[in-house]
Amino acid sequence: METFGKRDVVVIGGGISGLACAWWLRRAGLDVMCVEASQRAGGALYSHRIGGFLVEAGASTVLQTPELAELVNDVGLGPEVVQAPALPRYVVRDGSLHAAPSGVGSLLGTRLLSGRAKWRLVRELFVPQRAGVDDESVDEFVRRRFGAEVARVIAAPFIAGTFAGDPAALSARAVLPRLVALEERHGGVIQGMLRAGRSRGAVRASLISLRDGMESLPRRIAERIGDDLWLGAETEAIHRTGRAGRSAWTVSVRRGAERVRISTRAVVLATACHTAAALLGEVAPTASQALGEIPSASLAVVSLAWPRASVTHSLRGLGFLVAPGERLRILGCLWPSSAFPNRAPASHAAFTAFVGGALDAQAVCLEDEALVDLVRHDLAPLLGITGDPRVLSVDCHRRALPQYGIGHGARIARARQAIESVSGLFVCGNYFSGVSVGETARMAQATAAAVVGSLH
Repeated sequence: METFGKRDVVVIGGGISGLACAWWLRRAGLDVMCVEASQRAGGALYSHRIGGFLVEAGASTVLQTPELAELVNDVGLGPEVVQAPALPRYVVRDGSLHAAPSGVGSLLGTRLLSGRAKWRLVRELFVPQRAGVDDESVDEFVRRRFGAEVARVIAAPFIAGTFAGDPAALSARAVLPRLVALEERHGGVIQGMLRAGRSRGAVRASLISLRDGMESLPRRIAERIGDDLWLGAETEAIHRTGRAGRSAWTVSVRRGAERVRISTRAVVLATACHTAAALLGEVAPTASQALGEIPSASLAVVSLAWPRASVTHSLRGLGFLVAPGERLRILGCLWPSSAFPNRAPASHAAFTAFVGGALDAQAVCLEDEALVDLVRHDLAPLLGITGDPRVLSVDCHRRALPQYGIGHGARIARARQAIESVSGLFVCGNYFSGVSVGETARMAQATAAAVVGSLH
């Protein structure tokens, strides 16, 4: 059966990008529908209660940004924000945990780096600025400016923890835009930081979560949107129907046995990049090709718990990342019961480990039991754990993290130019300018403003 509908805007994708964009469009007074192919809203923000544990299957902590704070407060979740304590984060090097530097000054005092590496850090002040503006990898950039050891034990774990990516394959200009800009503007990174610190003062964003988990945010937005959010609704195609610069579209959606054609003045694609590429094939082929060139990494999230008495490590910290070359397969591990209250019973310690990524793509194909054994094998000697864990959850996110490879900026510029040339078409997602929830909220707000401006 085919039915018809009419809306001001159709947002395709019910992850945090699409939900936030739909929320701000509704706040602007537009008639908005959001359609999501899966049976739940929120995408990678997925929290669930298991016994006395609160488990995050996706992002568990986020950096507070103005746009994210505004969104959280707008939907009434401000009182539920919890801030992570000022605890250290660690990096595994040579089989041991070392506190990660928290700023430029602490780099010189950290035991994570050798004396030679620290001397090389100081010498960054005298490294000449690179000629030319060609893109280079994160690994090349950090090695050139700070040396091989910093690239291996500082930059590589950060890249694994943020993108689950390969620093030799990712674009420095896309992944480390502020550091690249400091070199270009001031001739060096440290020199630029010193000048920026003198002129503006240092401001550090807070690391936060929500009392009942990060999924509280998309869940609350979904509640507020109500019947204008369709779950289990797969978008089959988008067609441009306007003439002579007039913005008009038809969105074809399949929802169970029902097929719906929605007439709308604007379409916002807030899907994964490969899905957006497929939907853009006919209406914006250049953008489709550009977005289709962006690879994505898959990640398995394994949540385990042990009785606190079975863990000898103090667990005074937020967790750890792993430097390349260690005899560990996990990329890192968070300690949620150390970071926030009510994440585990007082008698237990909870752990969330990450496996897979661009350099271990086959890991997500392992059976759940194999993933649990892998994580237990890596954690036990490092943290002094004995006994069998309680398995809380194993969640696999396939093609979840876009990889900002060499030339990413040029690809995104091509996609943007092609999209902006089509009246009434908008795209937002974590493959443009940042994978963090805060950056996603910023882009969703900016996209909503652009839609409102175009329609009004």
